[in-house]
Amino acid sequence: MSKVPDAAVQETLRSAIALIGEGRLDAAQASLEADGGAALGTAVGQNIRGDICLKQGRLAEALQAFDMAVRLAPSMPQAHGNRAAVLQEMNRADEALAAIDRALRLKPDHPPAHFNRGNILRVLHRREEAIRAFDQALRGQPKFIDAMLNRGMVLSDSGRHLQALADFNNILAVQPHHAAALIGRASAFRGLGDYDNALAGIGRAARR
Repeated sequence: MSKVPDAAVQETLRSAIALIGEGRLDAAQASLEADGGAALGTAVGQNIRGDICLKQGRLAEALQAFDMAVRLAPSMPQAHGNRAAVLQEMNRADEALAAIDRALRLKPDHPPAHFNRGNILRVLHRREEAIRAFDQALRGQPKFIDAMLNRGMVLSDSGRHLQALADFNNILAVQPHHAAALIGRASAFRGLGDYDNALAGIGRAARR
């Protein structure tokens, strides 16, 4: 178990998070390495380091940092979830699924983790499971637009065009100019054989 950081380390961690929020990734990394790198001896510090590396496209280093965070704090769901994200970026979907499942065992009511699980399952062509994962994300966060969009895409890929159309229409009711939803809606119309509405939808998307 990772010990609770002392006050100085906690301040370093807060500073690094603030710097990331400002887009100052190199400064955030330098902050973590200050004072002998004490912050990097904590799970939170390694998780932040991994986030920096991931944002900079340094995937191998990001995975190394998230692995260390998990070793320091095996019950930290964020580290498992972040580890899943980098594994997905590395096209290691089976390992990503195992990591996100561990995150969800630790925090089962986290809609973004269910959303990420759905995305991984979609890559693995496990469509029905992906739909259920997006369903779970939307149960916890009914206005989760990205989950609604991706569920619509998987429904459409599965030939369930009417259900997909409902998702795209729900998005467009809130964000009328959402380009991906417009394209998805046009695709659903095409799947239903309604080519007039499909062409009209493509035209709307093109004008965005």
